[in-house]
Amino acid sequence: MCPNSSIYSDEKSRVLVDKTKSGKVRPWREKKIANVDYFELLHILEFKKAERVKDCAEILEYKQNRETGERKLYRVWFCKSRLCPMCNWRRAMKHGIQSQKVVAEVIKQKPTVRWLFLTLTVKN
Repeated sequence: MCPNSSIYSDEKSRVLVDKTKSGKVRPWREKKIANVDYFELLHILEFKKAERVKDCAEILEYKQNRETGERKLYRVWFCKSRLCPMCNWRRAMKHGIQSQKVVAEVIKQKPTVRWLFLTLTVKN
């Protein structure tokens, strides 16, 4: 495990970068900056969860694959606040992966199924 206590790893002074399987860099920095802005608002309003939001995703632990040497994100602590940009981003990724699995299973079980997108509204 490699805690991300600084932006450089101890070996070869490489910058740790988290990438998707397609090679796209994940926007941790942008989300953390938005998270700090959210913390400042909570702190001004003196909400109890402000400290929890401040510590959201402060520590990232990576595990290194012994065969390839590649590092993969292993553990992160989140605040689980509904309005936290960091938690919302991770939650959206989680729901996307879950949806992909459900769709893949439906296609596997019923390959001739027809899909329908439906939006239901209630009149004001």
